[in-house]
This record gives sequence, C-alpha cells and structure tokens, in this order.
Amino acid sequence: MPQVVKNIRNILRIIKENLTRFGQTRPIIGTNFAQLVQIALDGNYYGPYYEFFDYVKNSRLRAVVHKINGKFATDIRIYSKKRV
Repeated sequence: MPQVVKNIRNILRIIKENLTRFGQTRPIIGTNFAQLVQIALDGNYYGPYYEFFDYVKNSRLRAVVHKINGKFATDIRIYSKKRV
C-alpha cells in the first residue's frame, strides 16, 4: 500500500509540473461577459471593468434605463389620449 501512495504522489507531482508549463489559466469569453452583465445589473461600475464603463459612452445600464424611462413617461404624458 505505501508503494501505491508513493506512485500516486509521483504521478501527481509530474502532472502539476506539466500544468505549470501552460501558465496561468485564462477566463473564457463567456465568463467575462457574464461578469460584465452582472456588474451592469448591480450598478457597481468599479473593479476590473471600470475602464470599460468609463470609456464606452452610455454603457451604464441603470443610467440608460432611467433616461429611457424618463423619456417614455414624458412622451406618454404629452402624447397620450385620455379615455372617458
């Protein structure tokens, strides 16, 4: 039994060495997009995506929705018809 444990540890060491040759793991595009959407929904525009929200005009989701909602309310108030 000690020989089996020794073999497993040796194989594990070799695998870890091989994995380090690949370098750091990189997040996939889908993960980045999901994080970006979650940050936009939360309205938390700081952190790793701060530059994106600071650089891209009208990228702050809550602000855009608020602005569109205000315009919609104004249009309804001005152009809607009353029913009696």
